Formats: sequence, C-alpha cells, structure tokens
Amino acid sequence: MKVCFKILAVIFLFSLFACNNTNQTTEIPIAQVYDNYLYNKELFEMIPEGVLKKDSIEQIKKYIDYWINEQLLIEQAKSYLKNDKDEIEKEIIDLRNTLLINKFKETFLSQKLDTVVGLKEINNYYNANKKNYILINNAIKGFYVKIKKNEPDIDILKTWLYSNELGNIKKIRDFVRAKEARFSDFNNDWIFFSNILYEISYKIKNEKTFLKKYKFIEKEDDNYYYFVRILDYKLKGETSPLILNIKKIRSIILNKRSILLIEELERTIKNNAEKKGKIIVNV
Repeated sequence: MKVCFKILAVIFLFSLFACNNTNQTTEIPIAQVYDNYLYNKELFEMIPEGVLKKDSIEQIKKYIDYWINEQLLIEQAKSYLKNDKDEIEKEIIDLRNTLLINKFKETFLSQKLDTVVGLKEINNYYNANKKNYILINNAIKGFYVKIKKNEPDIDILKTWLYSNELGNIKKIRDFVRAKEARFSDFNNDWIFFSNILYEISYKIKNEKTFLKKYKFIEKEDDNYYYFVRILDYKLKGETSPLILNIKKIRSIILNKRSILLIEELERTIKNNAEKKGKIIVNV
C-alpha cells in the first residue's frame, strides 16, 4: 500500500494561494491512497473565507487524515465485499435513483405547492374529523397574572380576579399594563392546563378533580404573586378544541395537497411519454 502524505507541500501551497488570488490550480496531488488522488483545489474549496492561515492549515491536516482513512476503508470494503459487488452496485443505483426522484419532487413542490391554508379550510377539516381529535391532556380557558409582591393595590386586583364580571378582565389588563407585571388570556382561547401549571411551578395531584371544584389558583414566592383564573375547562378524553390542533391540521392539508400534486405530475409525465412513444411494454 502506497500512501503519499505531503503536509509540507500543503502548507507551502496554501501560503502561495493566500498571497496570490489567481485562478490557476496545480495538478500535483497532495495525497495518494492506492489509485485515488487528493488535489490541492479540493482542499482550498473546503476552507471558509476569512479563516486565519494557521487555522486553515490545521483544517487541511484534519481533512487529509479524514480523506486517507476514508479511502483506506473504501479499498478494504471493495476487497472484503468483492463477492457482493453486483448487489452493492444495484443498491447504489437504486439509492441514486431514489435520491434523484426525491430531489425532483421536492424542487417541484417548492415551486408549485400552494402553502396558504386559510382558517376556513382548517375549520372545515376539523369539523369533518372531530372524532380524530381527542384531548390527551386537560385544557382551560382563562387568564394568568404575574405581579411583584411590593406593588400597591394588590387587594383591588384580587377583587377583580375573583369576580365573575367579564368586564373586569379589561380592568385587570389595564392594571397590569401600568405595572411591572405580566398578563395573558392565551389569545382568548384554549391552553393545556399542564402548560400553565408548569409556568407557575404549581403541582396538582388530580387535575380533573381540581378543575371541577376550583376556578382560581393563587401562588406566591419571595418576589411575585401568581394568579390563574379558570373560565372554562375541557377534560382529557373530550373533543380537543380547534386551537390546539391548527398546526397539525395545516400540516395534514399541505400533505394532501402535496400528494395530489405529485400524482398529477406523474400522470402528466406518463401521458407525455406515451404520446411520444417512449413507453414500450412487451408482455
């Protein structure tokens, strides 16, 4: 086995290249393993612009080591698997064809697929497939407040929080906006109960029992009060609200569109080939 390793030549050539921005390349191999050659041009192409000369030389050394080890493994594999050559060649062809087809389809879809999915279409799909959307966790509607303990008028805030008057939500929002505090009504939609419990580091042994019994959570630590007001809830096993499934449904709709586009593409390609007499079946 012959291995020609020319690190000094690499360093010299790199220095020359760094000082001279010409497009000329040398045909002198930097390294050789059996009948495989590594050339200067391949090394320079792997070096990002702006990399310091010293760092580039280190990258070159590592790349040469990697290339040599790769070539040695390839040669060993050829020898070890010589009896399986035909099968391997077939697998390589199959893999190449698969990659080529997939890349073609991917490029075609990137150019032709309409990725705009309106809320009406999402809602229609949801309504037609509600039985497929079951809650895996409890969900709530409500709002959440986090406020510093040293803020004045906390008692007024609590009064509004405990009140059943919906008009007080605006008062709470305005109150919080004027303070160093946080308010969220989850865009007036559903959220997993476990998410909000995690947000305030609050543990409940039985969420189902809690939701049926309580409408309010109050917690404090050294610096903050945390308030959660529960306006409505849905339990695990019930139909999952639309908001919790929008991303999933959008993905399903886009996937269906992709399948239809590819099927149409394949039919068009086949029809064109048949018209040109490019398909011949001898059965």
